[in-house]
Amino acid sequence: MDDNTPELISALEDLRKRVALLEAKVFKLRKPRVLNAAPAITDTQWLGLLRNDYPGVDVDQEYVKMRNWCIVNGKQPSRKRFVNWLNRCEKPMQAPVNAVNNGSPPVANGPIWLQIRGMEALIAAKIGALPGVANRTLYPAEYEQDVKAREAAVAEIKQLKAKLTELRGRIV
Repeated sequence: MDDNTPELISALEDLRKRVALLEAKVFKLRKPRVLNAAPAITDTQWLGLLRNDYPGVDVDQEYVKMRNWCIVNGKQPSRKRFVNWLNRCEKPMQAPVNAVNNGSPPVANGPIWLQIRGMEALIAAKIGALPGVANRTLYPAEYEQDVKAREAAVAEIKQLKAKLTELRGRIV
């Protein structure tokens, strides 16, 4: 045996310790850091929060649209993409509705042109607020309810359009 063997063993152990420390530092640097991460919530809870944040938008219907768009365009649906989608979607028009006369044109006894403008605004608001219809194959029970609600709303719009035509006939 050589007289340097204990020294070599000691040097080898020192080298192993240094390598271990360097590996620990390298792997420590590679770990992703998440600072102040919010607690994860489920998609259902998140969509519920969005319904409160976007009151004039049908969040569920817009989510289905966004998901289908992602499928067609080869994109991955994400929460960030959906928030951007909601920020860009059209909000339904809201015309002023006179609470005194329960949705009649705002000026019922004013000049004809003003009554026509009020009726046009009311029709635009009703069209903008038309309820959507659920997917027939996925939600058959909801589909039937949605169709009935939409038919009633369309019938009301047709009555308003008939009144509008009558008002326009008085101009001549």
